[in-house]
Amino acid sequence: VANLKGFACEYMTSGTVIIMGDPGPYAFSGMTGGVVYQKLTPEFGFDQEMLKRRIAKGAQVCIESITHEDLKEIRALMSHYLFALEQTYQYETAERLRAFLQDDFLLMHRFVKIVPAIHS
Repeated sequence: VANLKGFACEYMTSGTVIIMGDPGPYAFSGMTGGVVYQKLTPEFGFDQEMLKRRIAKGAQVCIESITHEDLKEIRALMSHYLFALEQTYQYETAERLRAFLQDDFLLMHRFVKIVPAIHS
């Protein structure tokens, strides 16, 4: 999982994104629609407080907890990634991801949802 260099989801107007690494600085500036599922990795120092510091000044977004409906969406989107991993013979990574996606408790505590403040 790579980290982004900055300006993740800048001017996002719709759609759904999953970010598994650090979104980089100035994230979500100008975001007016859509949903971002951001994975947190507190053991590497990337917790919710660090995420808040990554959000661009002036960005009008909210960080929300994940719901059970969000879990369904995350799993559905990640199934495409799993398929790509298997098609490129990355079976070990696919198996780790599959195990991660089966743990509701872990997913609920590892992901947050970022949405425009005007829609929350």
